[in-house]
Amino acid sequence: MNLFKVFRNKKIIVLFGLSFLTFSCTQYKLNNKRAFDYAMYQAYVDNPVDMQKMEILKSTLKKGFSKSELNEQILNLVNEQYGANLEIPKKVLNISDLNIDEMKSFSLSEGLISKEEITMIDKLSLDIGYEGLDYAIKF
Repeated sequence: MNLFKVFRNKKIIVLFGLSFLTFSCTQYKLNNKRAFDYAMYQAYVDNPVDMQKMEILKSTLKKGFSKSELNEQILNLVNEQYGANLEIPKKVLNISDLNIDEMKSFSLSEGLISKEEITMIDKLSLDIGYEGLDYAIKF
């Protein structure tokens, strides 16, 4: 019984509570800062993409090249012009060659989105088509 009297002391309860909160949260990295690197954006502002090169790339699309090949060429152009080393997996670049159902199944299999998110996207698309964008984003 004396043990229970000791643990009923308000100071010990507060001490245990604070120590529990302090020590249980130390396992997580609380200062995990995520920041956007504006270097690429600033490079674009200072030196926009050469539109003549973009028009050449667009004309290659009309010549029968696939969208994924055009995506690769655009990525190479950006890397070349800005001295970047951006890498996008080929399977992601190839997604633009798929139809909507194939895109959904690819995104699910790769874990890019969940079934619930696909349902939300479908509902948003229907709402935009029937009611307009303002109505769709209201809910």
